[in-house]
Amino acid sequence: MERIRFSAALLTFFTFLFSFAGTVPQQEIYRSVESAIAIGNAEGLYDLMHSSVELEIPGNEEEIYSRSQALIVLKKFFDNHPPSSFNYTYKGNSGAGLRIAIGNYISTDDISYRVKIVLNKIDNNYLIQEIEFE
Repeated sequence: MERIRFSAALLTFFTFLFSFAGTVPQQEIYRSVESAIAIGNAEGLYDLMHSSVELEIPGNEEEIYSRSQALIVLKKFFDNHPPSSFNYTYKGNSGAGLRIAIGNYISTDDISYRVKIVLNKIDNNYLIQEIEFE
């Protein structure tokens, strides 16, 4: 029980420290994106997205959406293909300073999608610039 309290206190301290510094650590955005996609939480991705997001969803053409439009498209996708699981298979950097994550999304209707997420550093925060389900 003491270990849980200590871990919770430590997590609270680091969350405060990073929010005070005005920067979201790279690993934190990876975890936040992974958690939101794993439960089909489009709203959870909203604050993690850049003001415009390149989005590709099966059945829709690849397009650049405003953050609000991307929310609607992602919500519809998650409603039509609820997640059974999501996990990363790759995380790395591009030559342009972007962060790229590749994952495997399996829906409850047993369809597997390769997911590519591109993060860009904007004002000391990494934000989603692109999401592609294929």
